[in-house]
Amino acid sequence: MVVLIVDDEDVIIKAIKSAWKNTNLPKSELITAENGKKAIEIVENKNVNIVILDLNLPDIYGVEIVKKIKNIRPCTKILMISGVGTIEKAVECIKSGASDFLEKPFTIKAFEEKISYLINEIKKDQEIEEYCFAKTLIEEKASKQISSLEEALATIKECQQHVLNIIYSKELTDSEKLNIIKEKIENFKKRF
Repeated sequence: MVVLIVDDEDVIIKAIKSAWKNTNLPKSELITAENGKKAIEIVENKNVNIVILDLNLPDIYGVEIVKKIKNIRPCTKILMISGVGTIEKAVECIKSGASDFLEKPFTIKAFEEKISYLINEIKKDQEIEEYCFAKTLIEEKASKQISSLEEALATIKECQQHVLNIIYSKELTDSEKLNIIKEKIENFKKRF
């Protein structure tokens, strides 16, 4: 799992890294960015699973960064953090595409709960993706089998019509009819 921590305060980045390592969260690659421009550049070049993003960065407002990240990587989960957390700000972040919001200062427990939730969401997304992939494979295989069965049915009907034409033929003897029917059946078997 790749986690991008975006904050202009080095002390916050260190605290988040420390919190991550001192919890039951899975071992992950923790990378950092001190501004929005750098964060976007990282997301463009690396498959980031989770972004922990400060709302108030010096260069780009956090909500704008969320929109850009979601445009680049729609499945990336984003946890917004802010020292000036209001319900309005949290709603604005969620509406822009953030997965959750955490007000600074936060406890390690609250941080772990939010990140655990995001990790579970990622796992659910992966399960859905795997299910959809398996479903597509099954549908393709079923479609091919149906096509094969339809071809076989058409061939059976064709063979049946030939046999009926032979049976009702007045120009052939019963012995000739039987030999021709046997030959048709053998040819039919070879096709399958």
